[in-house]
Amino acid sequence: MTQTPHSARHAYLLECLHEAASMLRRDRSEAELARSLVLSAMGTAGATRGALLLKRDETVEVVAASGKTWPEGELAAKTLRPEEIPEHIIEIGDLPPCALRTLLTDGGLTSAFPLQAGDKCLGILALALPLSGHALDADARRFLRSLSIFYAISIHDAQERQNLESTNRVLDRRNRALESLFEVGQRFSSTLDEAEILDLLAFSLMGNLALTRVSVLFPDAGNWRAVAEKGRPIPGDFLRDIPPPGEWCKSTIPPPEIAASLESADLGALIPATAPSGLCALIAVGKPIAGRVLDREDHRLIATFASVAMGAVESARLFQDTLARQRLERELAIARAIQEGLCPQRLPQIPGLEVAATTRPSKEVGGDLFEAVRLDDGSALFAVADVTGKSVSAALLAASIQAAIRTLCRTGVSLQELVKRVNELVCEQTDAGRFATCFFAHYDPARRLLTTCSAGHDPPLLGVPGAAPRRLSTGGLLLGVLPGADYEIESHSFANGAWLAIYTDGLTEAQAPAPSPDEDGEELGLERLEGIIEPLLSSPSLTTCAERVLGAVDAFTHGSPPSDDRTLLLLRATHDAG
Repeated sequence: MTQTPHSARHAYLLECLHEAASMLRRDRSEAELARSLVLSAMGTAGATRGALLLKRDETVEVVAASGKTWPEGELAAKTLRPEEIPEHIIEIGDLPPCALRTLLTDGGLTSAFPLQAGDKCLGILALALPLSGHALDADARRFLRSLSIFYAISIHDAQERQNLESTNRVLDRRNRALESLFEVGQRFSSTLDEAEILDLLAFSLMGNLALTRVSVLFPDAGNWRAVAEKGRPIPGDFLRDIPPPGEWCKSTIPPPEIAASLESADLGALIPATAPSGLCALIAVGKPIAGRVLDREDHRLIATFASVAMGAVESARLFQDTLARQRLERELAIARAIQEGLCPQRLPQIPGLEVAATTRPSKEVGGDLFEAVRLDDGSALFAVADVTGKSVSAALLAASIQAAIRTLCRTGVSLQELVKRVNELVCEQTDAGRFATCFFAHYDPARRLLTTCSAGHDPPLLGVPGAAPRRLSTGGLLLGVLPGADYEIESHSFANGAWLAIYTDGLTEAQAPAPSPDEDGEELGLERLEGIIEPLLSSPSLTTCAERVLGAVDAFTHGSPPSDDRTLLLLRATHDAG
C-alpha cells in the first residue's frame, strides 16, 4: 500500500522519536543532552534558531543555543526567575510583557515547549519560526512535546547523577580529611614542643588545602601576635584590625567587619580556635592555589585541625613527660650525627663566583641542609632545605633530599625537572604531616645567569648594584605536599657585584631575650636580617661575611642557644673570568 504524505510524516516522526529514545539510553551529561535536544528539535521543525533554558535554584540559565539567537556576549538569562518559566506549550507572542518574553523575542524565538519530568518542570525548549514561514502544525507540536518529555527525563537523571557525584565527592573529601586528621592528631600527641605543634598545624593545612601561606596568631597583651608563620607573613595593619580577644573567639565565624581586612591582606579565611582551658588562637590562611575559593567544608576542616592543635599545645604547656624527653634526646643524638654529615666539606670553585656557607646547629635537630655541587659543564647547583620536625626521621628525610639533589643534578635535567623529581621522592618517602621547604639556584658562569626555584622556602634575598634587594618566591608548594606538583623557575642576570643570600627560618625566627617571664622575646624578622646582610657584603671575604651575619644574630639573641638550626648560603658575582 502506498503511504500518503501524512502517514509518511507520521512514520518519520515516530522514527525520530525512536532514535531519540535509543540515544537517551546512554549516560550523557546535562550539556550534551541540552545540545542534542536543541539540534533535534530544530531539525524536525525546520527552524534556524533554538535554545534550551533550565531552572536553577534562584535563576534561569541558557544551557544550549544554536543559530544566531542572541548577540555574542549576551547569552544569559540572569534577570529571569524560575517561577517565570511556563509549564505548557506557548507562543511567545501570547506571553504578557515580561523578562522572559523580552529575552526570547530578542533571540528571534517564537514557540516554547516545557521540559516536563513527571510533575516537575525543568525548563523550556524555545524555537524560531520554521523556514517555511508557517507556524508549527499539530503533528510537529505533538512530536516536539514528546521529544521534550523524553529529554526532560534524561536531563533530570543527569542532574541527579551529578548531584550524587557531588555528594560522593564531599563524602570522599571528608573521609580523606578524617584520615589526615587522625594521622596528624597522632603527631600532635607525640610531641611536647609547642613550636613543633604549631609548625605541624601550619604545614598540615597547607598540604591538605593546597595553601601557600598559614599563620597562627596568639593573644598578646590585648592584641594578636603571629607565633608561627609559613609562607608570606601577615601584614602588621591586618593584625591591628583584628578585634581584641573576647567571646567572639569561641565561634568558628569571625566578626563580619574582618571580611574587608581579609581581602586587603590577600587572605582566604581567619578561623578562631580554642582549647578546653580557654587558650585561644586565630588561624589565618591564604587563598588556595588555582583560584579556588575556600568553602564551608574548608572552614570546618581548618577549625577541626586547629582545635586538635590547641589541645596539643595546652597539653604541652601543662605536662612535660621526663621519659618522653629522654627518648627524644636519644633520637636527637642519632639525628645530629646524621645531620653533621649532610653539609659539603668543601665548596666548589666557580669562575666569577664566590661561595660561602655556614650553619649553626641548635640544641635540637631542625633538619637544615645545604648543598653546593659543581657540574661537568662548569655550572653549579646550590640548594638550602629545611625539613619539618626534630627527629631521626627528619634527619633521614634531609639526607634523602640531599642524595636526590646530588644524583639528579648530574643527569642533565633542567632545574624545573629536578625540583619536580625531588618533590616526587619526598612524596613517596614520607607520610602525612612531614614536609620540607627548599630553595634551588643554578649558576651558569658562561652566561652570568642565575636560575632559581622556591619550594615553599622563606624568600631569599637577591641584590644587584644600585637597587634594593629583592625577595624571591617564584616556585611552588613545599616538597612532599602534592605528587605531580608543578614548579616555576625565574632567571636573573648575575653579573659583577650581584649577590644572593639563602637562609633558613632559624635566622629570621631568632628571638631576643623576653622582657618578662610572661612574655616572648621579639623575633629578628626578615627586614632586620636584610639590614644585617647587605652592609656586611662589602667584606672582601664572603666567608667572613657569613660568619659575621650569624654573629650579629647571636648578638640580637644575647647569645641564647638557638631553638632551631641557622643556615646561611651566600653567593657573590665577581669580575668575569678571562
